Amino acid sequence: MVNALLDGPEVDAEVSWDIRWSHPMGRTKIRDAQNGFVGDFVQSVAQIAWAGKTDTATFVSDPATTSVNEFSLLAHERNGVFFS
Repeated sequence: MVNALLDGPEVDAEVSWDIRWSHPMGRTKIRDAQNGFVGDFVQSVAQIAWAGKTDTATFVSDPATTSVNEFSLLAHERNGVFFS
């Protein structure tokens, strides 16, 4: 984090995620006109696998099927100038 804040040296990298959302358990919609906020939230189950690489290194997670889901929330929010 300090390196980024001080605009230190960087390494180009590529990262990809494969996220599988399933089993929706509940949906909540919130609209707060006074604070200019609206959101649609769906609690569900998610499994994720990811991979990343640079010119000199490669990183790969375990398969998504090995994921342990503690809490997953898929959301769509709007606020500020995007609030309507």
